[in-house]
Amino acid sequence: MINYAYYNSQGKYIQTGTALQELSELDMLPGCQVYYGFVNIENQYHDIATNTPITMPTKPEGNYKFNYNTKIWELNLEQAKEEAVYKREQLLQESDWTDTVSAQTRLGSMYQVWQTYRQALRDITTQSGYPVTIAWPTKPG
Repeated sequence: MINYAYYNSQGKYIQTGTALQELSELDMLPGCQVYYGFVNIENQYHDIATNTPITMPTKPEGNYKFNYNTKIWELNLEQAKEEAVYKREQLLQESDWTDTVSAQTRLGSMYQVWQTYRQALRDITTQSGYPVTIAWPTKPG
């Protein structure tokens, strides 16, 4: 059995597999080249100049995407924003019960604390580190 991996013009591995013999032109994925050997598609890219798999640098914590042109991890701001908005919406939904007239009566002096918390959630987009670094407000006890 022969291990192989398809890679694109940037060196990103697209697919791996095994075959009984080298692949023919008909077996090739359009726009791809093939490397014969074992690769780890999750943490390697293909160095086209030397025709070898290269281990990617360690991925930083958070929302990073590997740039196959520069060969470095870059912050994925769109994903970071999506995750921040999703978390904010979840936290607002969990506290929706506090935003009613009957809750105002039941909560008494805590009503304003909850309203301040909810406003702080809405205001996360104005923080200087948004969407990478967010100081999430503390949920009232």
